[in-house]
Amino acid sequence: MAIISVIIPCYNVEKYVKRCFESLENQTIGIENMELIFVDDASTDNTWNIIQQFENMYPDNIIAIHCDENGRQGKARNIGMTYATAEYIGFVDSDDWVEPDMYEILLREMMDNNRDIVYCKFFRDDGSKPKEHKLDKKVANLLVDTCEKRKEFICSNCLGYGVWDKIYKKNFLIDNNIFFPENVAYEDIFFSGLYYMYAERIAIVNYELYHYFVNSESTVLKKNVGYHDDILMVLKLRVDEYKRRKLLSQYREEIELDIL
Repeated sequence: MAIISVIIPCYNVEKYVKRCFESLENQTIGIENMELIFVDDASTDNTWNIIQQFENMYPDNIIAIHCDENGRQGKARNIGMTYATAEYIGFVDSDDWVEPDMYEILLREMMDNNRDIVYCKFFRDDGSKPKEHKLDKKVANLLVDTCEKRKEFICSNCLGYGVWDKIYKKNFLIDNNIFFPENVAYEDIFFSGLYYMYAERIAIVNYELYHYFVNSESTVLKKNVGYHDDILMVLKLRVDEYKRRKLLSQYREEIELDIL
């Protein structure tokens, strides 16, 4: 039985997905303790064939899923979560890669101290040369168990908005119905907006364990494309979800600050 399910949404990443896969294959916890869920979001290149090859290499530890229609990363991640069987969940973007001991370090903190979320730092990396660690591996512990602490937590934005530099207790996500909006960009801003409302036990590992690929063709870094307007739609979806959950009135000022 896998300890962690790692969900990797894939769209037209034939140039990069092997690097991502190899960084997961070489984790110090062993691939036998991982469930890797590659979700092909209707790629038009050779991505689907490549991730099928991964599944053939490790049929007990890799699941390759193909979508007939593109639903953006949010839908791919939601689909991946429905397949996840492990107690803990992580996300990796398919053009990124991770340090060999990333999941060993994060899972140790998660399992020893019963966290909802464990967060690490990351490198911005163009892949041109090896990166050197500058941080000290110290762990900061947060306990968000009162309304006032929750307000401070929301305002602090101390976990950022990314979803890939963290691992999560699966039951924490399920019990609080934390999910991604679909068919839009900036879906992680919605997802993170929900975990700030519910996480109580959090650890921040002061060490760079994730490589965020600085790719000019990535969703966030492309300039003058229409989907950047999606950020406004996602923020509205977030506010509507807060209203539906009766959270907006309780944390209105903090939410306004965060959105601004």
